[in-house]
Amino acid sequence: MISHKAARAVAAVIETGSFEIAAAQLGLTPSAVSHRVKLLEDQLGTVLIRRASPCTATHAGTKVHAYLQTIALLERDLTKELGLNTTNRVTVRIAVNADSLGTWFMTALAQNSDEFLFDIIIEDQEVSSELLKTGEVVGALGIANHTVAGCDEIALGSMDYVACTSPAFFNRYFADGLTKAALSSAPSLRFSPHDTFQDKWAAQHVGKGIILPMHKLPSFSVFLDGCLEGLGWGLLPKDGVAPYLADGRLVVLKENAEFSSHLVWRWVRSAGHALAPLNQAIRASAHNALNPPE
Repeated sequence: MISHKAARAVAAVIETGSFEIAAAQLGLTPSAVSHRVKLLEDQLGTVLIRRASPCTATHAGTKVHAYLQTIALLERDLTKELGLNTTNRVTVRIAVNADSLGTWFMTALAQNSDEFLFDIIIEDQEVSSELLKTGEVVGALGIANHTVAGCDEIALGSMDYVACTSPAFFNRYFADGLTKAALSSAPSLRFSPHDTFQDKWAAQHVGKGIILPMHKLPSFSVFLDGCLEGLGWGLLPKDGVAPYLADGRLVVLKENAEFSSHLVWRWVRSAGHALAPLNQAIRASAHNALNPPE
């Protein structure tokens, strides 16, 4: 049986990155927090926290953290059902892709800031469901056709992307047309190693087997700046870049060559009732920002 107090100590250190800050948060001394963490590590026979600055979770520590998040959600749900008042927010770890977070998803989070504290993992929608499978998150924004055992899901709709860059970059690399040679030379942008949108778009509209040089830019705002400043080209949400296309600060690589991503929100089934306000807000935000689901 895992000690709830020990697990909470582990979670507090992971969330704050410090034994000292975790101790202040829990109303304990740092040595007491360290003792609880060590007891649970001895019980489970594995290291849960990497002692560094900041402290980070090991793979096993991430599992314990996710377990505690689910328990905390269930406890809060029970407290509400019993009619007891609580002002404690529950920290939930969820996975969201950078461009959704930078455009429409933040609205849903803001509407639930009285209920939850959010620990966001930025991950590409094509692989975010793996974090649900491993128990690292309680919710994830992903793509369709990726079922996850023990989870429920709702189809949100699709987001349209356009391949764009600055006029100067376009004239430098694509003055003679959108060719395999041009794409092999022109730096592309991507959010992470898992971001394959640029590769798929190039294969669809120019040809397969093109090796794209790349810059990795991990946030939506930086990615957009990279396109505006002529660092490279990349796929960005069509609605998000419409003003920049309209005033000429961005140009598309090819007309009528949109790329669509069909998004699904998934969550751990056992925490579904507790996450209902967040799920409803995500559905509403998606309804206002995305194309209707098929």
